[in-house]
Amino acid sequence: MQLRRVVGLVWGLIFTLLSSGCSMRKVGYDLAGRIVSSRMIDTFALHGQDKATAERFIRELHKWHRQQELPRYVQVIDGLSDRLRDGMSEDDLRWLQQQGDDAILRLAEQLAPQSAEVLSHLSEEQLRHADRKMEKSERERFERLDQSEDKYYAYRLENTKKTLKTWIGSYTDEQLAIFASFHRQDRDEERKRREATRKNRASLLAAIRNKAPVAELSSMIRHWFTTRQTHPAPDYQQSEAQQQALYNQLILRVDKTLSATQRAHLLSELAAWRRDFVELSAK
Repeated sequence: MQLRRVVGLVWGLIFTLLSSGCSMRKVGYDLAGRIVSSRMIDTFALHGQDKATAERFIRELHKWHRQQELPRYVQVIDGLSDRLRDGMSEDDLRWLQQQGDDAILRLAEQLAPQSAEVLSHLSEEQLRHADRKMEKSERERFERLDQSEDKYYAYRLENTKKTLKTWIGSYTDEQLAIFASFHRQDRDEERKRREATRKNRASLLAAIRNKAPVAELSSMIRHWFTTRQTHPAPDYQQSEAQQQALYNQLILRVDKTLSATQRAHLLSELAAWRRDFVELSAK
């Protein structure tokens, strides 16, 4: 499950940092506020009062996340660990997905209004700068999509191998085959996501150019973060829901193949994340 993208992909940096080893997760989280501020300032060429405002609200957002969200993550890990010990059910997976959706929504509601206020002040020069920066991020995210099928699927499979080794310690041919079948039908959906990202960028920048009210900009950012679209379209949302359902079935299939050793590794990895979140939230 992918975290929804927001303007400049700024907050996603936190989760990139958190995906490293235990000690690096904690160091990365402590530095995340500065990194996110730097990324936002660079993407939108902020200066003066807007720069100071962005730095302040990112500090406040980071503090809120540490104090309010990390304890929630600990509770989610406790609930997930209980569900994983004897194998996951569809109800368990729906519960987990809802926890993720709720966390994304809470973050969006904190992030969107203040981001919109800052972005509403952008000049034409800043908008052109932001367009170039956001286009570059889009190219980096989707750079593999235009490669040959063999190269694209090899890339997806290598990432899957790394993910499985991190979370369950090893993988079998059967487990890889389950993911490979998903990757082969998901490429078209990734192309749709790339097109949605382009439309989102264009619609947001156009709204800023046209002096849309801050409330409207906030709504667009919130939708982008929670639905992948600044203006959610029923057909796209249905397609995303179908892909999510397919991915859920994949997770359930893989869960049924886990050996006792793999399941123990997964529970140990979750316990390590739990310890990190407890320590970070106490700072």
